[in-house]
Amino acid sequence: LFDPELRHLFRVGTDGWIEGIPIRGGAGRPSLPPPAPGLNLEFISSVSLDGRWLLVRDSSERFHVVSRTQGQSVLQVRLDPKYLGREFTPDGRWLLAGRADDSFDLLPIDHPGRVRHVPVGVPPHDLVVSPDGHWAAAINATNPIVRFANLDTARVERRMELPAGESVQVLAWNPDGDLLQVCSEMQIFIGRFDRYRTPVKRLVKEDHGILGLAFSPDSSWILSSGYNGRSRIWDWSSETPLAEFAGAGAAIQWSPDGRWIAWKDEIGLPNWCRSRA
Repeated sequence: LFDPELRHLFRVGTDGWIEGIPIRGGAGRPSLPPPAPGLNLEFISSVSLDGRWLLVRDSSERFHVVSRTQGQSVLQVRLDPKYLGREFTPDGRWLLAGRADDSFDLLPIDHPGRVRHVPVGVPPHDLVVSPDGHWAAAINATNPIVRFANLDTARVERRMELPAGESVQVLAWNPDGDLLQVCSEMQIFIGRFDRYRTPVKRLVKEDHGILGLAFSPDSSWILSSGYNGRSRIWDWSSETPLAEFAGAGAAIQWSPDGRWIAWKDEIGLPNWCRSRA
């Protein structure tokens, strides 16, 4: 996955070390050994927004929260591999980990906080935390409803529902946390996060499956990445496509200044291009 500044793509190398591949002039090629001798790492699941932590899975299906600066594992936990929801809070102090019993856990990272259990009503296939760190969107790929759990109260307090016959596949917050983009298999929807039941507006129906979504840093554009191997930039307010380019991947990201877009290809290598002419 990419770091928050879009300067490195982190992946597990063939030698089992964690390596950072520089992009856009990123300095050096940082690498970290496995957090324990002989540990066989498989892939990197997440990078914290504060840049401190990597979430890495080993061959025994244990996950390790690894410090980017020291290479040490500060938290080890066995997560249910069938339920993929796992994400850091923006401040890097908590890890959200989906469970098979229609809930997720809030696990403290490198501080003495207690584990908190949050029921959401469905097995959370993905968990996406709001930019302010107060809400987690729990989605299930067979269900049309997004459930928003308040992380302060540890309960679901808001919902968003797609039209009948659709199911939620991917969700992304805008940087201010007041807009959401959600996609079903082939449709993209936009909603405002300002009430108990968040209404949605269909932006577009694609002729192919959708891999990933991302808001631009100023929230005016969205990026959609498709199974057809191409990505598009949209002005969501006018429902206008602005650009299309070859290249697609689930790990898509804007640079903080909005001038660049990067994605990971099918063999794990970084690709990037300018978002504006």
